[in-house]
Amino acid sequence: DISLHDILTIASTKALPLQAVRSAPGSPMPVPSLMHWKAGHFATILEKQGDRYRLSDSRYRTFWQTAKSLEVESSGIFLVPESQRHPRVCARRHADLRAAEHV
Repeated sequence: DISLHDILTIASTKALPLQAVRSAPGSPMPVPSLMHWKAGHFATILEKQGDRYRLSDSRYRTFWQTAKSLEVESSGIFLVPESQRHPRVCARRHADLRAAEHV
């Protein structure tokens, strides 16, 4: 299985600057972002319309899900481009992510 740590490491070797952010309960999910499901796989959050987010992943293709269900089913940590300002950055380097995943 691949982890957020692995993805951040791979991105850094490809000059794709990503940062890990933690979503506060009740706050909007970052768009665009790579979201980690508690079930152990990933989805890309593509867009938001109202209280619903359009996601894409290898298991379910593209689908819509409510913010409430995402809050329950996600780990709460997202990978976003470093250029995307976010108030809850928890790791900019892959070495920092292991600690962030256990907070």
